[in-house]
Amino acid sequence: MTSLKHTSRPQNNAWVFTTVALIVGLVVVVYGDSIAEMVQGVATFSAAGLVVVMALVVVGVLAVVLPLLLGETEPATDPDAEVPLSHLGTPRQNRALEILYAEKERLLHAIRDLDFDYDLGKLADDAYAEQRILLVRQSVAVMAKIEELENEIAAQQERIEAALAAFRQSQRGQA
Repeated sequence: MTSLKHTSRPQNNAWVFTTVALIVGLVVVVYGDSIAEMVQGVATFSAAGLVVVMALVVVGVLAVVLPLLLGETEPATDPDAEVPLSHLGTPRQNRALEILYAEKERLLHAIRDLDFDYDLGKLADDAYAEQRILLVRQSVAVMAKIEELENEIAAQQERIEAALAAFRQSQRGQA
């Protein structure tokens, strides 16, 4: 049976831009005050300096190009591929899961921000404890709804798979 565990893989490639910016910044800091001076001074770089610059450029290019070339590691038609529950339910169930996951993220960020404000001394102990308990209770309720909906989708998927297996078995019996 296909694994029905929901996996969230953020599609954030900010690390690529950060890597490229760090490489450019490192080159500018090490080899000159500005890009213009660096370009004019290419002829005066030592061999080791050129090797370092080329290595940094290659790493930067690979960091940008490899994610674009590789894409997904598993083809979409792989029967053993993990299928997120948001693709197995009805449109209404899928939308409800999206909303619940967004609410869960919002609540977890709110708890993190509350903890940060408390650590900075912006909140009194009483207010912090009261607000944190409220946010944690709301988070637990949302996660319970997510689990309930995922279980409903999983049971629905199992019924579909059982019906499909019975149909295939009846087709083999007739053949």
